[in-house]
Amino acid sequence: MRRLHRVELKLQDRLALFRKTKSIANASVADTRAAWKRFRATKASEPINEALASMAGSRVRCAYCSDSFASDVDHFRPIATFPQKAFDWENMIRVCTTCNRKKGERFPLGGDGEPRLIDPTTEDPWSHLTLDPQTGFIAPRYTLAGFDEFGEATLAILETINFEAATEARRKQARRLLGAMKFVLDDDDSRESRRELSIEVANDELGISRWYAHWEGSAEEFPIQLQAKYLLTWKAFVRKAAKTT
Repeated sequence: MRRLHRVELKLQDRLALFRKTKSIANASVADTRAAWKRFRATKASEPINEALASMAGSRVRCAYCSDSFASDVDHFRPIATFPQKAFDWENMIRVCTTCNRKKGERFPLGGDGEPRLIDPTTEDPWSHLTLDPQTGFIAPRYTLAGFDEFGEATLAILETINFEAATEARRKQARRLLGAMKFVLDDDDSRESRRELSIEVANDELGISRWYAHWEGSAEEFPIQLQAKYLLTWKAFVRKAAKTT
């Protein structure tokens, strides 16, 4: 799971969704599902699909596991519980079929009535999760009060985040980023080495560069050396990492 930036829809597309929302105001869950299915088969849904795909990066990776192709549209707040949100743009996200099935209608709420599942379009998942770069395994962030409840709830529902293929992809991405940082250090901050680091950040669709730039990863060996020796290059890395998905 990595941070996603929701794009703005064109006015006509927002109006189309608004009209659909009004049309299901008093509809049952079954009728709302049917309305959504019909909408998905129309040309009016194409701009929605394109916008969601653009949010998912050049490889259109799943918003949850960040590994598989994001072929499905998931309603973050499920239609079964929140039918009025079926055509809410801020409630839509592109995910893979496996994650979509794993999540299903499960949507834990806290005592405050707010969701405990992490929404990567509204917050940085790393604020609730942390990474073991040696294995690519993601765990709930640990605080003085115990494990982060958002991180725990998300990983309990989306076991796919730590499936072998996903952890291996994160491990390899971490290794490539560290290799690029080492190249900068070994090559005296050359233009070529800076370019290599920039390319690795731009190609990172797993959120690993953000973890190295803003979270515990910044305290790893090569990031620390980069901050100490080539601060301007480090700051450029941090800025670019913040703009990634």
